[in-house]
Amino acid sequence: MPVGPALIRRGSRERLLATAGSAVAAAIALLPLALSGGPGLEVARPAALVAIGGALASIPAVCIVLPVLYLRFGSSRSVSPAPEPAEAIDVREVVAPNA
Repeated sequence: MPVGPALIRRGSRERLLATAGSAVAAAIALLPLALSGGPGLEVARPAALVAIGGALASIPAVCIVLPVLYLRFGSSRSVSPAPEPAEAIDVREVVAPNA
């Protein structure tokens, strides 16, 4: 099956919920650290803000930028079908073949 814009769009939509969910969960978890004040938070507060920004920036990166890059540089190949499952092996024959 050739990889085209429709297939890439579908994959991007399917990844959106998982990406957005994990990014929002990380941002909510770091929100108390980013908003808190007090002694000793000179390093932790900016680090929390950077982590929140990075988590939220991953949403458009995964759902917009990567599909566009794939369309531009990687869409010349076609998707191969999934391989057939391997045949089941009887463990008794492997461990003791003559028993």
